[in-house]
Amino acid sequence: MDRRKIVAAFLMFAVLCLFQSSLSNAQVEQRVNFYAWTDKPYYSPGEKGTLFLVVRNDRTDVDLKIERIEIYYPWFSFTQNGWEGNSTKEPNFMIKIRGENPYFGHDNFAVPSDGRAVSGAIKVKIYVDKTPFQYPEALNQYYEIPVNVAANPQYTQIKGLDKIETLLTIQAILTIVCTVIIASTIFLSVRRPQIVWEKEE
Repeated sequence: MDRRKIVAAFLMFAVLCLFQSSLSNAQVEQRVNFYAWTDKPYYSPGEKGTLFLVVRNDRTDVDLKIERIEIYYPWFSFTQNGWEGNSTKEPNFMIKIRGENPYFGHDNFAVPSDGRAVSGAIKVKIYVDKTPFQYPEALNQYYEIPVNVAANPQYTQIKGLDKIETLLTIQAILTIVCTVIIASTIFLSVRRPQIVWEKEE
């Protein structure tokens, strides 16, 4: 009888331990982490660069296959050559649970040399084969990586320099005339004859 109680208590303890571990696993946040950076802190128009990508599956429930990665650069627009400034990768890469087999990739890009070359954020969306099927999960939300493009110097032409030259000449002449007037006033006030008081008789 004592042996049955010990076995029953042991089984109850084992069931409670399993229940506790399943609860702790259920509370772990299921997420896929994304990391990205560029090979340089800033670029000049016309320069080439590389965007490095890392996708890590930190979920504990299921392996995921990366089906597609969409990348949009700040100069993404429709030109006479079609859509430019975007890239789509289809790695079909399996990322295992608990970050065991992360995806490492890169994307080469060229900063345009026309007026589209602006600083901003590179936007990235990752599509996978299982729910929620995309990361970040919101439809219009993207991972954003800042990219800096050095601005071209802006040259402006100053008009009316001949008028400014005339104005500065007049100002110089007036300054000289005023200086002469002030100097002569001081000179004449110093050379003024002294007043001598005569005694009255």
